[in-house]
Amino acid sequence: MRKSEELERAYLDIRLAKHAADEAEAIFQFEKALLWISFFSRRLFDEAKMLAEISMSITQAEHVDIISRLAEQRLDLSESVGKEFQPNMSFCLDYYRICNEIVHSKVLNWEWVSPTGRDGFFCSSDRKSATRFLFVPLEVIVTLSQEIAKISPSQASQ
Repeated sequence: MRKSEELERAYLDIRLAKHAADEAEAIFQFEKALLWISFFSRRLFDEAKMLAEISMSITQAEHVDIISRLAEQRLDLSESVGKEFQPNMSFCLDYYRICNEIVHSKVLNWEWVSPTGRDGFFCSSDRKSATRFLFVPLEVIVTLSQEIAKISPSQASQ
């Protein structure tokens, strides 16, 4: 099973759990998949950035460019809440920063409901927890995982 599928399945299991033990297992599986995707993606982004900066000849430019473009892709997180946000304010972060927020999260909550009721979770890093809670739609992380999976093994190993 792909990590994106594990994440979606665990999120659904949290919502459908009828017993505390089932919910606890689903929460564990969800956080494990979420942190794995976020940490792996961030490491891949950092590696691509480093290789681009030092122009290593062992790496194909296409591999580095694909990953770098993905890391820099900006995503709408306008359902985020906190002191620094106004109602209906547009707010975007790139995948790299979203992964960083998740990896360094002090708060991770999937029980709070987003303003529009979308599936997802709120998180806040240890540095920003006093000012904001980012709402990350579930499809943002699922899409990230799927995009990384599309990078061919030959590209990723060069």
